Amino acid sequence: KNKIQQEIEKKNKLEQERKEKEKNKIQQEIEKKNKLEQERKEKEKNKIQQEIEKKNKLEQERLEQERLEENIYKQELNRYMNFISELKNTVNIFDTNIFMEKKYKVLFDLFIQNNIKILITEKQFQEIVNLKNSYDVDKNIKARHALNIIDLLSKEDIINIGFKSLSLDIDRKAYADPEIFEFCLKISEKTKVNFVTNDRILSIQTMQLAKKNNANNNLKVLLPTISAII
Repeated sequence: KNKIQQEIEKKNKLEQERKEKEKNKIQQEIEKKNKLEQERKEKEKNKIQQEIEKKNKLEQERLEQERLEENIYKQELNRYMNFISELKNTVNIFDTNIFMEKKYKVLFDLFIQNNIKILITEKQFQEIVNLKNSYDVDKNIKARHALNIIDLLSKEDIINIGFKSLSLDIDRKAYADPEIFEFCLKISEKTKVNFVTNDRILSIQTMQLAKKNNANNNLKVLLPTISAII
């Protein structure tokens, strides 16, 4: 009887231990699952917080960049005012490069505000159109920018193209410099002309040609800054 009783107690004890172990195991699984879920939520929370901080930082940088660009724009406006005064009441012929550089956008805004007229040759326009179709990505982008500027100036009646009506046929081999020289000299025979270029070589060639043709009194070459080259 005692032996049977001992066996029963032993069996009960083992069963109790088994149940306790199983209970502990389940509890551990639950705690592990809860911990993993807590870690997941914490990571997700941190990720969302990082995204918010990143977004706020980018927005702050964007606003800072806008303020910087606005300040630069205002500085450029002030810097160009003296230059603008030299262009009033004169014939102004512009080199192609000026239209292709984004940094001169503020200059064209001032032309519109002050109703300052610009002339370019037909071949200049054709040269820009040809560059728009160039495989050179940099030239392509600059030409498209130039065409946008010319389109804007045309709509504001600020720019005129060529000696006569603009041809609808595009010269695929157009090279503008020789025609620019002729353009400047022809107009300087009758009135004062400003030729605006950021190309030093072209400015020297233009002035030398003007001297040889006795046109230097009427022809001035200007950098797009605050004073004349010559």
